[in-house]
Amino acid sequence: MEPAALERIRRSELEKILHPSSIAVVGVSENGKSPGSLIYRAIKGMGFEGPVYPVNRRGPTLNGVQCLRSISEIPETVDLAFLAVPARVVPSLVRECVVLGVKGCVINSAGFSETGESEGSSLEEEILRSFQGSSTRIIGPNCLGFYSSQGRVAFFDNMRPGGGGVSMISQSGSVSVFSYYLGEERSIDFSTIVSSGNELDLNCSDWLEFFVEDPNTSVVLAYLEELREPQRFLSLAAGARGLKPIVACKSGLTESGGRAAMSHTGSLGGSANIWKGAASQSNLVIAEDLDELIDLAALFTHLPAPAGRNTAVLSSPGGLAVIAADQAEKHGLDIPLLSDTTSERLDEILPTHGISTANPVDLGFGALMPGVYRKALRILDEDPSIDMIVALGGAPSSQEDDTLMFGYFTREILEAKESLRKPLIVILLPGLSMGPYSVDLHRGGVPAFLAIGSAFKALSRFADWHLSN
Repeated sequence: MEPAALERIRRSELEKILHPSSIAVVGVSENGKSPGSLIYRAIKGMGFEGPVYPVNRRGPTLNGVQCLRSISEIPETVDLAFLAVPARVVPSLVRECVVLGVKGCVINSAGFSETGESEGSSLEEEILRSFQGSSTRIIGPNCLGFYSSQGRVAFFDNMRPGGGGVSMISQSGSVSVFSYYLGEERSIDFSTIVSSGNELDLNCSDWLEFFVEDPNTSVVLAYLEELREPQRFLSLAAGARGLKPIVACKSGLTESGGRAAMSHTGSLGGSANIWKGAASQSNLVIAEDLDELIDLAALFTHLPAPAGRNTAVLSSPGGLAVIAADQAEKHGLDIPLLSDTTSERLDEILPTHGISTANPVDLGFGALMPGVYRKALRILDEDPSIDMIVALGGAPSSQEDDTLMFGYFTREILEAKESLRKPLIVILLPGLSMGPYSVDLHRGGVPAFLAIGSAFKALSRFADWHLSN
């Protein structure tokens, strides 16, 4: 069979797994606290329209639904089975799924090669023998499974279907959960999240290939502890150049991180320098931790492409503007002088003292005059020498219950955003209950950061990708 045909079959297999018509969940419990029960509730909560069969060999009742005692009792061939049972019984269940023609098995169970014990590795070898040569595909073991917005499948409580274009591959179950909820706060609408675990069968390269060609995916995120097929993964990333950004966080690059990765998913670490070099050549956008991964996802989700690296900084506090200028230059962004026309237009709306219409633009207390911050953003947006705008919120003032004026600045920024054409991000301040303002800004399509350095680092990498493609 030709490789292209094999690829077409693989894509169709993954499509069917991500969009099943029927599901079995093996390992639910009567008290509803087992991992299987959690997955069952999550799928039902997503509004999955097909049948979902709870399975427990003791046959208890779960939420008024009688559990079946085995997969073989299910009155149809299901497309997808979640196996949340002790590791020792997984191989026999996989064999049963293969005989019954189940298309995809998610093995949630832990206790395999990640333990470092020979028993766990032997169980994985037995699973391999159980499905090799069949049409059944395996996700895991030691994983949560996947979230599919269109397929109405989830692996955790309170996940809801959306309509976004961000897809994620994660070799860690907890990172996939945290990413979903961090994304919710930043108005990042996920299409698919795959927790791939030990990758006994389907690995991150398989999923990357799928997402690169998936019309519903516009941004790909990846949390990696080990690349099972590094050359293939990097080649796929390079092939996506200019099509869609692939943001990757690779852990296990230090001695301590490598040990942690081995005990977590049985993965080997690697060299940080080798990873960064290979990632750069393959056009990957590097994130160094989970915060950066989600920050970059927000930029690629909400912002238009910049025309260049020239950045305008707008602030009421002068000191923060100076810090921002330092951080911008540190991360390779340019802070050019504004055009004479722009400076003159700013002078027209500002008081004569305590301000600067250079770049950074220091509005001083002029920023508290109604409409001035909004007008200043629009003036900067119209300067042909400016490609991106960074707005620092807050001022050493208060009004009624608006301490430091973050509420006022949030409203001004969101009102201005409706007419802006260039990328705009906002920097708030950490530790001052900024959550509600950040959520409001993200909902309005304006990424908000709590640290100046993090903001410029992410903005620089965002610009790098767009300007190199």
